[in-house]
Amino acid sequence: MPSPQTTALAAQLSDPDLRLLSGRFHSHITVRTTPDTLRSFCRGRALKATVIDLADFDGRAQRDVMTTAYHRGTIEDVGAQLSRTVVALEGAGLAPLRVKLEHESLPTIEPFTAHRYREVHVKLAIPEDDYAARMDALRAMAPAWGFVPSRNPYQRRAGHLLQFLNLRFYDGGLDAVAEKTDALSAALSREGLRIVEIKAETAVIDTAHSVDAWWA
Repeated sequence: MPSPQTTALAAQLSDPDLRLLSGRFHSHITVRTTPDTLRSFCRGRALKATVIDLADFDGRAQRDVMTTAYHRGTIEDVGAQLSRTVVALEGAGLAPLRVKLEHESLPTIEPFTAHRYREVHVKLAIPEDDYAARMDALRAMAPAWGFVPSRNPYQRRAGHLLQFLNLRFYDGGLDAVAEKTDALSAALSREGLRIVEIKAETAVIDTAHSVDAWWA
């Protein structure tokens, strides 16, 4: 009998809006296991074991253990790869909790829904000696802009700490997302914060959005 994640993935892949989608994709399969166990599973496969620590400015935190992989091709081919990975995880005694697929190419699809939404990740370089004050400024800005910070990746580079801010857009369209991203970039610059990179993708499959719905 198909598992809940296999069934949910098949149902979302059958969406006719997705059938012509192709290009570059990024997948995440969240698993209820330890990082070391997942690393052992990923060894020898075209998968990476990734641990993401989510947090918000109210002190809530969550650790997600997941496989990640990049794909290129049609969504039909990518969906088949994801289905095989889910089955392999289950066969290894691991428990997939969520399958998420992000489309990184443009054009992508809209409008957005509960399992089809736009994500924007803003990477900032914050001076180490001013980190606390800058984070206080970001904390003050967060309610108006709706962003939350990542705890990792969290790197030191040339006297700076690299900090990600993350946003999700569940309604509107790509033009509205781009307009708000530009406005946020200008606001961050006015606060004296240096933007290193802005990355955006559209989540086109999400079988269990509730896993981190609190986060963004």
